[in-house]
Amino acid sequence: MKLGILYRSDGPRNLESFSDADYAQDVESRCSTFGTVCKFAGGAITWLSQKQKCVARSTTEAEIIAANEAAKDVIWLKRLFSDLTTSNDVPVLKCDNIGAIRLAKNLEFHKRSKHIQTRYLWMMT
Repeated sequence: MKLGILYRSDGPRNLESFSDADYAQDVESRCSTFGTVCKFAGGAITWLSQKQKCVARSTTEAEIIAANEAAKDVIWLKRLFSDLTTSNDVPVLKCDNIGAIRLAKNLEFHKRSKHIQTRYLWMMT
């Protein structure tokens, strides 16, 4: 009864999303597990934790896959919110992997990341 999700009306009412992934922690399949959470007005509104459907070749790829899933939620929520409110805030997606952040910011062709860009960085083009 004392635990719950708190939504604040007095603070910023922006949409923010967080993603994270481990790398090949399932010893049988070598698939990574990822998690995402989307927050609005300080409280979680969507969350997900599941095994990735493919085997990532690196920690960067595992994190990009997680960020991709979070981005899908953000896009869907932003469209939903546009029907409900007039907020023009830009959603924020936070990721804690330096390699994934650098790859998302610099879309140059790299031999080892071309497959990642083709499949998971569609939202950047």
